[in-house]
Amino acid sequence: MPRTPMPRTPRPGLDFPLVDSHQHFVDVEAFSYYWMAGVPDFLHRGFGPAHLAPELAGAGVAATVAVQAHPSTEESLRLAELGKTHPFIRGVVASIDLTDPRLADTLRRYRALPIIRAVRHQRAEDGDAGWFLQPDVLRGLEAVEKSGLCYDFLCRAHQLATASEVARRFPGLSIVLEHAGKPPIKSRGFAGWASAIEQLGPARNVCCKLSELTTQADWSSWNRADLQPYVSLVATVFGYDRIMWGSGWPICLLASSYEETIAATVDCLAGATAADLRRVFRENAVRWYGLDLG
Repeated sequence: MPRTPMPRTPRPGLDFPLVDSHQHFVDVEAFSYYWMAGVPDFLHRGFGPAHLAPELAGAGVAATVAVQAHPSTEESLRLAELGKTHPFIRGVVASIDLTDPRLADTLRRYRALPIIRAVRHQRAEDGDAGWFLQPDVLRGLEAVEKSGLCYDFLCRAHQLATASEVARRFPGLSIVLEHAGKPPIKSRGFAGWASAIEQLGPARNVCCKLSELTTQADWSSWNRADLQPYVSLVATVFGYDRIMWGSGWPICLLASSYEETIAATVDCLAGATAADLRRVFRENAVRWYGLDLG
């Protein structure tokens, strides 16, 4: 049985234009997406700027960071082009292969495009627990550090423990941990994920993105209580200066509406002040990605 959506509730403190730090576009005519295997049919279609714009308007979101969804330079450059015709796109997280010996050339190409603010290795999450500490991966991370671009750290929970070591080795690398390290919310696993998150607390070059958390829970039956302990720990460990909200659209539609990603995050940050919420839903994304909202 499909999950009953959460009722719309007042969201005090969100009286400013929001920034969505994590959204995707999907073009099934141009690209084949490996991650679509086993995904419900409704996601197997195009999701472009024209589909996202009404969601943004309805939720009071003024700007977004578009994150690559296909592991190719081609798609990343298309995202940069979309930013020229869709002004709400203020930043792009582009695709890289950390093990590519020509990575420095790719990074130089990206640096020539001001809208590209960060990079990520999408398929890193398919690796084993120690993937990020392999010599060729570390060389790639060093190249990203030298480039001045942020690194969006996409991993699964079993790899999360290596994030603190990466942060320690590359203190000049700004790291944005995506999806809070993909906590095992559905299975209610907590201790191992929590231990790895706590190790990141002292790493001042790491910010945590509260994105796609509903998709880590049971898609059809999750509720606020399922997410609460994970969000609460993130807020405790990182503080409100080092967390940001992202919708994960359209992937979030597997489990929640666009507005529910906002409401669920606010509800789980019950102790946040209006100033704290402004940091989470706007200022931190602007600061960490260096977005120009003018």
